Amino acid sequence: GFVLPSLGLAAGYLATKFYLDRTKPRPIQYKNFTLHVQKKSGTTFLVDVIESPEGQVRDGEFVFEKDEAEEFLNKLRADEANQEEMRAFGKELFNKLFQPAISRCYDKSRGRIQEKSSRLRINLMIESPALVTLPWELMYDPSGREYLALTRELSLVRFLMTKQEKRALTVEPPLKVLVASANPNGHAFLPGIEEEKRRIREALHQHMRAGHVKLDFLPNLTVQALSEKLEEGYHVLHYSGHGTFQESAQGGEGCLIFENESGDAEPVNTARLELLLRDSEVRLVILNACQTAQTSRFDYFMGSAQALVSAGLPAVIAMQHKIFDDSGVVFAESFYRSLAEQFQIDMAVQAARKVLAVRSKVEKMDWGTPVLFMRSSNGVILSDTTP
Repeated sequence: GFVLPSLGLAAGYLATKFYLDRTKPRPIQYKNFTLHVQKKSGTTFLVDVIESPEGQVRDGEFVFEKDEAEEFLNKLRADEANQEEMRAFGKELFNKLFQPAISRCYDKSRGRIQEKSSRLRINLMIESPALVTLPWELMYDPSGREYLALTRELSLVRFLMTKQEKRALTVEPPLKVLVASANPNGHAFLPGIEEEKRRIREALHQHMRAGHVKLDFLPNLTVQALSEKLEEGYHVLHYSGHGTFQESAQGGEGCLIFENESGDAEPVNTARLELLLRDSEVRLVILNACQTAQTSRFDYFMGSAQALVSAGLPAVIAMQHKIFDDSGVVFAESFYRSLAEQFQIDMAVQAARKVLAVRSKVEKMDWGTPVLFMRSSNGVILSDTTP
């Protein structure tokens, strides 16, 4: 009497696995277009193309005054920037980096990848803390009339140089995903967390059935609980909750808000976060909280996201400004749905940004809030699942 249900479950598992294995597309090939930005002196900065399909370009130069951006950034943080202002600022950002010689190299690189049906990954290596805080994800190409971060054949990645040796991004199946959430007393309740969890489960459901993905949840997140859970070898840690950036005379630091044993808020600073993840199996961290990508101008690694990269993680996704609860949910669902199709991180971020943009008719900048820090050459997190 118990055999038939077991056979039915096994048949369902095999059918799902066979379908997914047969229909899984090959990873998209990306070519790197790497821009290195550093301070020259005062308000003058140097920009070089150090890698591209068309070779290198040296000695680009631009001037950036802090006051240039301050008015727009204040509007952006207050969610008061309109579409016209956003496009104008995006154009300014684009023109800073894409000087005439660099722009020609970029156009030729775009042409070359289109011939080969591949895509272009724009790696931003920005070594000046004054420039790191700018929303480069809003760059707008006036000649192509497009936001780079919303363009299908492009990927926009922040690349961070650190002395810490990086661990490999790609893992063998199953991909182990842990969604950890905190809703502590004394902080605004986040009603979207349960909906976000439901949609992530739905997005990954077929791959869970096929054995490609293992998904677990850790509510009421405490430091002790996360420390113990990470020993189970998770590859993806998705944090959903509050994030904050505490200013100080030294420049401040990023904190995630966990819970303590009583359910009250426990801020977890950069150092503790690094320690928790340094010896784990985690390859990708997603910080779906406000302010988790903001960086102090005094210390390059004070933002939570940068701290994780300095700890050797290959990929981190964080929010550089406040994100609305429902937008965070939509981003998570769209990201995991796309990730389940290709298991390619930068491609999934681009697809999720596009969903947010279409949803808000590009008028809100929510689509530009997620920032991807990645140190992998291909962005593939799960190796081929075919036998």
